[in-house]
Amino acid sequence: MSAISITANEHYSDTWAHNATRVWGIPMHPLSQMSILDFVTESMADGDVARARGRLFGIQLQLTVFILAGWVFVRNLVISVRLSRRQLHALPGWCCLISSLLGTSLAVLFGLAMVFPQFNCHILLWYFIFAKNISCFCHSTIILHKLYLALLRRRWVLIVGTVVNTLHLAFSAILIMTSVIALEPYYGCVIYYISLAPLLCVTTSTPQSALFLFVFSHIAYQQYRKLGLRAWRQLARDGIQAMILVLTVNLVCNLLLSFKVGRDLADAFFYIDWVLTLTILTNYCVNVCNAADSLSGPRHDNSNMTHVDITPTITSSNGRRFTSKANLTSYFNIQSTR
Repeated sequence: MSAISITANEHYSDTWAHNATRVWGIPMHPLSQMSILDFVTESMADGDVARARGRLFGIQLQLTVFILAGWVFVRNLVISVRLSRRQLHALPGWCCLISSLLGTSLAVLFGLAMVFPQFNCHILLWYFIFAKNISCFCHSTIILHKLYLALLRRRWVLIVGTVVNTLHLAFSAILIMTSVIALEPYYGCVIYYISLAPLLCVTTSTPQSALFLFVFSHIAYQQYRKLGLRAWRQLARDGIQAMILVLTVNLVCNLLLSFKVGRDLADAFFYIDWVLTLTILTNYCVNVCNAADSLSGPRHDNSNMTHVDITPTITSSNGRRFTSKANLTSYFNIQSTR
């Protein structure tokens, strides 16, 4: 599915909009109501080879993208299901499960649209907008959860993160209400969004990503001052490295999207961001789960504290003491799985 930044008002002013079928007051473009199969076979029946080749190219390109992305989503879905079964009360695992399930279902839906005429471009693109924004909400929740624990449960983290995540969900509603969807040669299913859409997307996500990236980078720097060259390995085990990588990917993709790098193919950064972020966070959840299993010792009925051997220690800002084997962020990982 491609997203082309052409002012939607140009399409609303066309004659088709006056007589078009409307859903929730939104005019449905005639080409968006046509099934993908009819869109391809219509030009073949007319004998227009060049037109048929252009239509087929766009559909084949999108199908290839969804097959590749679908394989990654299924892989993450299988891992997320195993994580959720191992730790039923762990929030990050469930967030990864929801995101991977939405991505898998989107790939399946596109495959069904190739065969069944009931699944047209409007259904595909509206579901894509819904699934992408819910997945972004899940990814932000994992990052917010990690940051909340790493900063000793500061409430301002929850407030800022919740407000920004809510605004990001509102962006999907604005996009649905103001965009025009159609089937186009060489592109397949496309969405003509308003010129302000990239700016709104960047405004609702980039500031949060930049802020959280700064905070996690500061934590990494503090760990480097305490552990020296061992810090990067420790940060990889504790998940801070994964958080920095996720936020960097999100920030770079948003900036490339806002500057329309690649022009009509700039929407590929939507998929790149989704697939890479989900894969990194899924691997992070696996590491957290494995670390919790390896560091958790015998528990007593009257205690839920994890036993850790005391060796040379690191002291946190609130007076707690941690070993180099289970440092500050490892402690937070264990607590987050309970």
